[in-house]
Amino acid sequence: MLTDIAARVEPTPEDLVLEIGPGRGALTAPLRQRVEGLVAIEIDRDLCAHLRQRFADPPLRVLEGDVLRLDLQQLLEEEGRSTLFVVSNLPYNITAPVLFRLREHAGLVRRAVLTVQKEVAERLVSESGNRAYSQLTVFLGQCARIRLARLIPSTAFKPQPKVDSAVIDVEFLPNHVPVDDMRVFELVVKVAFSQRRKMLRNALKSLPFAEAGGTIASQDLERMAEAADIDLTHRAEDLSIGPRGGKTDGMIRWTVVCVLLCVTAVCGENYSLSFSRRSERLTWRPVFPGWNFSTPVTLSAAGDSTSMLRLNASMSMNAILDQRNGRNNWTENASIRTSVQYPILGPRASVGITANMTSRNASLLNQKTRSQTI
Repeated sequence: MLTDIAARVEPTPEDLVLEIGPGRGALTAPLRQRVEGLVAIEIDRDLCAHLRQRFADPPLRVLEGDVLRLDLQQLLEEEGRSTLFVVSNLPYNITAPVLFRLREHAGLVRRAVLTVQKEVAERLVSESGNRAYSQLTVFLGQCARIRLARLIPSTAFKPQPKVDSAVIDVEFLPNHVPVDDMRVFELVVKVAFSQRRKMLRNALKSLPFAEAGGTIASQDLERMAEAADIDLTHRAEDLSIGPRGGKTDGMIRWTVVCVLLCVTAVCGENYSLSFSRRSERLTWRPVFPGWNFSTPVTLSAAGDSTSMLRLNASMSMNAILDQRNGRNNWTENASIRTSVQYPILGPRASVGITANMTSRNASLLNQKTRSQTI
């Protein structure tokens, strides 16, 4: 069995093979026969001493410490490699933290061959609509392709555990399913799965983007979902990971809901929205009495280190203002840049709008330019 696992480790010349939790070196031995550039990390001091003694010629680099605290970028620089190939018989109690750690560094980790609890493996490879489908499925599936390599019965281990195991092959693919704002994506997924038996119409009301008071008005959520072309009657487990395919549209699209919440905070009801399936982009057309905006706005979202969702919008527009109570009809040619900062875990939004406008009075035929910041 160990020889079979080691045979699945096929590093490139740029890969550094990192074994997590080697214990007494049962898997380390066949790995040493197959690969160069092997580094092991073990948290137990006595086991580290045992490994250094057992694999002294040539010496195996054994790091004593917690892999969750290991600086992977620094390790690669020290070893003169560019990517990691991770292999491990993961202790069941740290499987999820290690998987999330690898996900955080998907740009550094190329592949991983991992032995995990069978139940965890089934969750990772499950498809939408399956009860095993979970937060972990979505988070790993966003950045990786996961394959169930083989099952291992509990009788293969000594001492024998109470559960069966499985070997999974994880190929990390940065931007496998692109996400504009990872913090928002993670927040939406967690909220959706925290009440997984509820329809999304009810589960997503608890998103912490609402104004002080804590919930999103039902009519606002319905309007947002309609604009983003998503179905509120489904549950979180019904949503595929990708933007298309599966039983319904993908979980990624729920990031759009958060963007819509920002727009709602700024504009109230004075806007119209549309969502393009082809480009996966959202457009916003402000609606104010007497104004005709000829060009819709394309919105983009990005998070920052202060836990703020930053919504940026820019457009060039021709706006016609008919005052109707006099003879002055104004034509506005405007270039507008809008920045909205919305706290992911807070109640209020702050808005900054800078507009450079050239105005022409249709009656007086004079022109003037003004800049205004709100």
